[in-house]
Amino acid sequence: MRSIKLKVEIVVERLRNVPYKSAVVFCRIKHPELTEYTPRVPVKQHEVCWNSTFTFTAKLKVEDGQLVGTPVKLSLRRETAGGQSYAKMGHVMLDITEYAGRQGVARNYLLLPDTELQRQDNSVLKVLVSTTLVAGELRPTQLLSQTDRAASMLSLAIDQSGGRSIEEQLDDVVEASYPPIAASLPYPAASDVVDQVFMDVMKPDGSQLH
Repeated sequence: MRSIKLKVEIVVERLRNVPYKSAVVFCRIKHPELTEYTPRVPVKQHEVCWNSTFTFTAKLKVEDGQLVGTPVKLSLRRETAGGQSYAKMGHVMLDITEYAGRQGVARNYLLLPDTELQRQDNSVLKVLVSTTLVAGELRPTQLLSQTDRAASMLSLAIDQSGGRSIEEQLDDVVEASYPPIAASLPYPAASDVVDQVFMDVMKPDGSQLH
């Protein structure tokens, strides 16, 4: 069975729509080749900014012409007991195969609950991912087509009468109501609408967000 190796760089940029006014939040990055943490940063205006960079080498298998690899789990945690413990806020499963051979791809992910009983909120994690081939051969047919499908879906979201995207139309509403985000809005934030399309495609359990 053929395989390739990628140098992976993940920038954990920020967490938006945090449902706490005062808290200290950090992120654990977990992969067979890496276990690291961002700094512990206090929430300011319902947002946490890290801009922390993590680099490792990942081995991907080639099965039936497609890349297969272990995803990276990004687990968001909030300090409790004065920093002696923590509470899980949710997580993101980042599929490295989605980024094979790509540079500087920004994505926003809605946090998934860690348990069935955990309430899902509107927190959105923004990451920046780059990969570089270091061993093996990366063929065009091995690359997944989520990006092309998402672009087609997004083109349907343009207002034909005014030529304004849904993102642009919602900006005024969000600016007037945030925080908190109005429960009736279909997305956690207007600036995340473009990436919401990708969330629908890349949700790890295969289900739709809506």
